[in-house]
Formats: sequence, structure tokens, C-alpha cells
Amino acid sequence: MIRPASLEDELNLRALLTEIDENDYVLDHLSTWLQEKSIIVFERESILGMVRSSYSKDGKAHLGSVRVHPGSRRQGIATALTEHCINECGTDVVRLAIMDNKVSEIVAQKIGFEPVAYFTFLLKKTPFSFFPVPVIHGRPSEALSHLGNSVLFEQSHSLISCCFKFYTPSEESLRNTSIFFHESNLVILDFEIEEALTRAIQIAYCDPDPELIKYVNRIAFEREIKEIWAVVPKNEKLVTCLKNDGFQKVEWGETITVFELVL
Repeated sequence: MIRPASLEDELNLRALLTEIDENDYVLDHLSTWLQEKSIIVFERESILGMVRSSYSKDGKAHLGSVRVHPGSRRQGIATALTEHCINECGTDVVRLAIMDNKVSEIVAQKIGFEPVAYFTFLLKKTPFSFFPVPVIHGRPSEALSHLGNSVLFEQSHSLISCCFKFYTPSEESLRNTSIFFHESNLVILDFEIEEALTRAIQIAYCDPDPELIKYVNRIAFEREIKEIWAVVPKNEKLVTCLKNDGFQKVEWGETITVFELVL
């Protein structure tokens, strides 16, 4: 049986997640997601699988955190959960973001999802910077105009990251971001990172400009931010620029593949 999870399922879900991986990041967010009613479970006498079904900033369905009990894999549970969410989501596009998991990628493609973009996740902790950088504040309309002419953005299938959800930006969705220009280059910063466990800021888009990255460090330092997340396209020049500033790959993955299913 596939059904929405209830608050009473938390202990059983924690047991499932711990058996899969006792360090699973989902454990830190499970209570919140249950309160949001975004968890769907597969149950057969006991809970054998789960998926999170939510929505991106552009209103499109976004699926993630698919988990299946180790003893019940290769029985179609992940497929059944995914197809259930597709049928119930009510949007014309459904997205998945998978980090370095070939099995999950194969399942997604069998269902009909197609890879549309490749991102990477870099992290910098305890930023420290006093560098003065001549930047100017930008408006959402100016950012959209810039993105429309950006080869880097085009390579990412017109997707911009919001934590591990991806969306097509609009003036409305960019209003809650911070937008800065240095000369002809752009950086977009997002402070709404639901998975962050500490004070964090996310680089949602950045041209490969060392001066802009210095400015991000300055903002983070002034606001007592503990981590800077960079979920950015796998562009060699940009990744090198970030690494030169002290950003590092996370231990648990390197490539985030974004999949889309058009209904």
C-alpha cells in the first residue's frame, strides 16, 4: 500500500533510515517533512520505502529522498513510489535530482525521466573576508536579462538551484534572492536553504569571477554565516574559481544530475 506518511510513522521511518544509513541527512529533517505532509510511504506489513514529494519555486513537482529497505530492493518499490507521486502531483513537469547514484538514475530513465543538467556541490566553511569589491545591487529583471544571454546558464537547461530543488527562474522567484553585479558578471545568493543545519548562504548562480566570490565571502562574514553552499553547473572555469577560493567538494558526492519528466 502506498499512502501519505503521518506523524505516528516517525519512529518506524527513523528505524528504516537508520538501517539504510545511520548518517542519512534525511534523519535531521524527517520531523519537519512529516509536519509538511510531504512524505509518501510504501507499506507491506511494515514501512519498506519512502519518497519526499514537494514543489519547486516555479510550482513544478520535485521528488527526492527515495529510500527502500535493503532487504526489499529490486522489487519495484522505488518505481511504484515515483509513479504514484507523478500521478498525484498535478503539474506538467516533474523533476528529480540524483547525486552519483547509477541505480537511481536507471530507475528514473526507465520511468521516462531524461537528464537535462549537471551540477556540482561545493562547500566552504567559516568564510572570512574584508576585501572591498565594487559591486552594485541588481533587480530580478536585470538578472533574468543577464541569464538569458549566459552560455553558462543555457548549459544548465535554464535551471537555477534552490538547495537540491531546481526551478526555472522568474522575477517573482528571484525577489527573495540577493542579486549583485561586478562589471558585467552576476551572482545570485539564496538564504532560503531548508536543508541547512547551521546559518548558511547559497550561491544559486555565479559567473566565474573571483571578485564576486570575494564579495560573497564578505557578505557571509558580516552576517555571521557559517557555511557557503555553491550548487552550480559543472563548469570547469567556475569550479576552478571556487576551489581557488577555498571551496571543497562534499564527501558524499560530486555530480548532481537533474532529470525532468514532461507529462
